[in-house]
Amino acid sequence: MRKAIRGLFGAGLTVAISSVAALWSPAGMGGTGTGVRPGDENMTCAQIAAELEPYAKQVAPSAMALGQTAQDVTARG
Repeated sequence: MRKAIRGLFGAGLTVAISSVAALWSPAGMGGTGTGVRPGDENMTCAQIAAELEPYAKQVAPSAMALGQTAQDVTARG
């Protein structure tokens, strides 16, 4: 029974995270561009990481809160 509940919770959490990610994307927000810019294919991993860092910092508090909530629910279960 516990495995079934844990599996159901994990599936629900996965769906929730996927939904938030989809809605947070430019397409989910109504953006029409693809996000591709000239020179993107020549970017290194470090350059891409530096470009995405502000967005990661913006999302981090929400992700941490979601993780804490998941731990709390698991502990109660």
